[in-house]
Order: sequence, then structure tokens, then C-alpha cells
Amino acid sequence: MQIDDLVRLYQSKTDQELIQLAAEADQLTPEAHSQLTAELFRRRIPLPSESASDRRSIKELKTRSVVTKPWAAKETNEFVADVLRLYHSHFWIFVKLVAPAVVIGYFAVVFGLREGREISHQLHPGQMYRHVPELLEIMLARLSGFLTSWMAFSFAYAATCSTVRQLEAGDSPSPARFYLELHEHAGKFFRLSVMLFVLCLFGYILSGLALSAVWLTPVRHLNLNSFMVWVLSLATSWAAMVVLSRFALAVPAVVLDGYKVGKSMFRSDELTQGKWLVLAALVFKSYIGGYIAGAAPFWLAAQIPNTVALPPWFSWALTAASMAAVIVVEPPMFIGFALLYLRQSAILPAKAEAQLAPQPG
Repeated sequence: MQIDDLVRLYQSKTDQELIQLAAEADQLTPEAHSQLTAELFRRRIPLPSESASDRRSIKELKTRSVVTKPWAAKETNEFVADVLRLYHSHFWIFVKLVAPAVVIGYFAVVFGLREGREISHQLHPGQMYRHVPELLEIMLARLSGFLTSWMAFSFAYAATCSTVRQLEAGDSPSPARFYLELHEHAGKFFRLSVMLFVLCLFGYILSGLALSAVWLTPVRHLNLNSFMVWVLSLATSWAAMVVLSRFALAVPAVVLDGYKVGKSMFRSDELTQGKWLVLAALVFKSYIGGYIAGAAPFWLAAQIPNTVALPPWFSWALTAASMAAVIVVEPPMFIGFALLYLRQSAILPAKAEAQLAPQPG
């Protein structure tokens, strides 16, 4: 039996069934015993005995290197295929989790940008130095919209993490269980979400500065058309998101296992070492795929001749189609991050028992 099969098998068992298996550990293969011990540690279940093999497994878990080998392309493809299978098997569950975030996020960003534009219309272009308070209001309005959108998606991500763990354990997804988990760690979850938002904001700023620096190099002489500039901009911001995704597993670490905010960031970095391919694939499907899916209805509408009379509700129909497309495209990234956390946590337990115990807020 493959390691991944063992991981899924033990995750699907109840605590009592795991304790029963641990009592008969001598009949297990070394690989099965190692994964059983990892699952017991993940659930914080004390081992029923202290045999030499148990002590050896515990020592290996505590001293195992945090640097895991990179996944090959085949392993990455298999993992992404598992993510898509899980998504397709429970399509409507995940769509219902993401849909509110997309709708709330869209209107929050639109409202923030509109508020900023209304303030900017009152400014005199030649006397901007006199409008510092107004400029700060514009920045605050826009940031508020983006932060509201970010928190909505963070909530959807946390709900997805809880749902994936329940599905992997063979249970029926229970919203009540998620709300209980989130309520227990609400303060840490909010602080972590804001911290990740700030990191993402800095990532966008740095990617923008990197793109600006390109025009100071010989590339500026290539006379790139608007399409190539758009592709280069999207690729630069996508690369920044892939780097920042190293900390994406901090959310399930807080919501599912009660880590402190700081420890959750280190735990996420630990679990994603060597996983650049899968991170890049998941972010590409969501970030690039979501952008294209959201813009596609408007691109298609742009091909309609100006001579065609469109009904008044047509713009709202385009917006609804755009949001629906994003709702369908977004879930695989959240599912992938959650599944990656669960599998890596089972294979690579935390280095110290103190990290495994729930932490107070």
C-alpha cells in the first residue's frame, strides 16, 4: 500500500480505531507504523504503550528534517488530479462556500473604488499638495474595499479547510462544526488574515516595482504592444502570489489545529518546502484562471457591433456571468491548500510536542 493510501486510511478512522491499531502495532509494516504514529500525533492521542518501537517512532517524528524533497512533475499532477476529483465530487458544496465571498468581494471592491473616484473628482489636478487628507481618504476607501473582499475570501477558505478535513475523514460536511472551530480560534484567524493581507499588499507593490524596473532595461526598446504588457504584468503578479502562497497553509494550521499566528506561519513554510510546482499550479488555476474567467464575458461582449441595441440590463447580466465564472474557478486553490496541509501534516508532524498542543489565543 502506498504512503498516500495509508495516510487516507488512517485519517478516515475514528480515534478508538486508531488506538486499537496502535495496540497491535507489532503486526504493522514499518511504513504503516510510521504513518499510524503520525496520525496519532496529529490528533494528539497518546500512545497506549511505550514499547521500543513506539519510542523510536516518536524520536524519528521529533527529529525528522523539516526539508522535504520536492515533488516531481508526476506527483504534482497526481495531487492536482486528486484536488479536481474532490472538487467535482462535491461541486455544489464548494461552490456554495465560495459564492458569498465572490459576491461580497466584488461589491466591496467596486464600492471602495467608486468612493475613491468621487473624492478624486473634487481635487484640483495642479494643486495635489493641498489635498493630502483627501488623498489619504481615497487610499483608505480603496484599501477598505480590498480588505473586506480579502476577509470574505479568507472566511470561505477557512470553511473549505474544515469541509475538506470532514470529507477526507469520511464524514458529511457540517457547517456547525466549522462555525465551532472558527469561533474557538476567531481572534487568531482575524489577526492572521490581516497579516496575510498586508503581506499580499506588499507583494503587489514589489511586483509593480519589479515591472517598472523592466522599463529601465533594454526591454523598453522592444516596443511591446498592450497585450504583451498585460501578459508581463499578470505573470509578475502571479509569481509574487506563488511566493506568498508559502504561507497559505497558516490558515488551516490556525483553524484546524489551533496554532498561534506566528507558529502557523512557520508551520506553513515548513510544510510547503519543496512544493513549488504544486503551489504554482494551484495559484495559476485560481489567480490566472479566475482573472480570465471573470474578464471573459466582457471580452466577448466587446465583440458585439456598436450597431446592435443592447437592453438596459445587459451590463448587469455581464457582471453576473463574470461572478458566476469566478465562483466556478476559485475553489480548487482553496481545496488544494487544505488537502496539502492535511497530507503534509500527517507525513511531517511538527518538530516539537509543544507545537502540537492547542495554543491559547
